[in-house]
Amino acid sequence: MKIYSENINRFLNHYLKELINILKVEVKLQTKRTRFLFNGYFYPVNLVLFEHASTIGYFDSRYYQIGLNKILFLKSQKEVIKNILRHEFAHYLCYLKFGDSIQTHGIEYRDLCKSLDWQKDVFAAKVDLEVENSKVDADLFNQKIIEKIKKLMSLADSSNQHESEQATVKANQLMLKYNLERIDDESNVAYVEEIFKVKKINAKLRCISEILHEFYVFPIFNYGKGEVTLEVTGLKENIEIAVYVANFLDTEFERLWRHTKKANPHLKGISKKNSFMRGISIGYKEKIKSFKSSSDQRGLIKIENNLNSLVKLAFKRFSKGSISISNECGESKKLGKIAGNNLTIHPAVKSNFKPLFLN
Repeated sequence: MKIYSENINRFLNHYLKELINILKVEVKLQTKRTRFLFNGYFYPVNLVLFEHASTIGYFDSRYYQIGLNKILFLKSQKEVIKNILRHEFAHYLCYLKFGDSIQTHGIEYRDLCKSLDWQKDVFAAKVDLEVENSKVDADLFNQKIIEKIKKLMSLADSSNQHESEQATVKANQLMLKYNLERIDDESNVAYVEEIFKVKKINAKLRCISEILHEFYVFPIFNYGKGEVTLEVTGLKENIEIAVYVANFLDTEFERLWRHTKKANPHLKGISKKNSFMRGISIGYKEKIKSFKSSSDQRGLIKIENNLNSLVKLAFKRFSKGSISISNECGESKKLGKIAGNNLTIHPAVKSNFKPLFLN
């Protein structure tokens, strides 16, 4: 999970300058602001901060991105961080030279490091991360809130209509209250998590992103080399709920379409399927909106404004995306709205914050 704040951005900007200086002095590359010249092309250098229990750094060839673990921001010596930057940039150079055809830390990688006079403290780059044995009370409390919200979502599937509606209302009220308290109590920190990865955006993914917005996260489409990812930005706990919801919706959309197509055999083709899924997102959002009172509006505006500020921290450019379906089928869309009005979020397969792949 990536993390952004004003302090983190200052930290990353400082070490971006350090890395550019390393490229000039040690690697002997021509640089221009945040780019370097290699084989006639200028390549970008991007730094991000992320949260992970064991990985200290990474290079992502899709976005020409180097990641540093949050622990380095909280507690680490400057030279340790610079060595990790050297280590990850060596992966960058190996990628430009050899592509993905070599072993991650194989002979080519080590030879490249040695040619730059980067010794074992760089190409080994093993740093012990302090593993906290106890969680702070706030983290335990936040986890309990998440579990309570998930439980209420499950209760919303009750055959008793009154009980189902009450559970949905309580889940939304709890999320609203929790988010307003966090906005008031916490500094401006944005978390970003990658949920789905596809070669090309489809209607299903756009419809899922529309629904995720109802769970107090900001869905964003991030375009990389030959693929698109759906990422969500927001408070850390909201992102965990969003991963939970997205994992469920991925399979539920397909199940609902199979059920509808079986009852209506004449509904065939991708445009009718897309129209149906569009209807689901509209119907579900209408249902959630009906459970929110007029007194909630001020709080919702406050949360939306905070989400917008978090997105600006994390992304300079982004695409939220809009749903456009050619040859929209009114009948399929109407059936989708009915399904959306009846949609409830069941417990989903645990994702462990790993990206999920849509076929």
